[in-house]
Amino acid sequence: INEGGLDAVYVVAGSQRAVLVDTGSGTGDLTALVRSLTDKPFDVILTHGHPDHAGGARQFKKVYLHPDDIEMAQSITLEDRKEYARSVAGEEVLAGMIPGGDFPQVVPLADGETIDLGGRTLEVIAIPGHTGGSVCFLDRGHRILFAGDSLQGLQLICAPGEDRRAVLKKWIEKVEQLRALSDEYD
Repeated sequence: INEGGLDAVYVVAGSQRAVLVDTGSGTGDLTALVRSLTDKPFDVILTHGHPDHAGGARQFKKVYLHPDDIEMAQSITLEDRKEYARSVAGEEVLAGMIPGGDFPQVVPLADGETIDLGGRTLEVIAIPGHTGGSVCFLDRGHRILFAGDSLQGLQLICAPGEDRRAVLKKWIEKVEQLRALSDEYD
């Protein structure tokens, strides 16, 4: 799902359940959109806590997120989301932005955890660096890696308050682990 050039979010469905991977900035009615794509019960899983990936989380009752990004995601304001949207796509996308209510219940994600959708499994791979709690979701069966912003060159090291060299070292270690798995995804 392309959020008007702001970000891409994904609906991944198994035989029993589905997930929405990221919520983008929260433009439009995401629940209705997911419902139009699947009739399965679904959960919301977030790759990290930035406004362009977790900004629409307030449209849901529960989200799954790495503990190191919970505070960041909970602090996202409507103005943060609007500022991001303006900077990327201009004023026209603001018309569809839904304010949202309270931040939803957060279920912590852990490195190595699996999410069973029924015949389709996503593995959580923590890859701190872009944020302290950045994760990827690996769907080995379909050869897809949902990497969020973990493997892009725009802003690798954003984890605030940490020793940048230590963060970079952790990120490189995790990227090497992902590279070792490269025959598992395209």
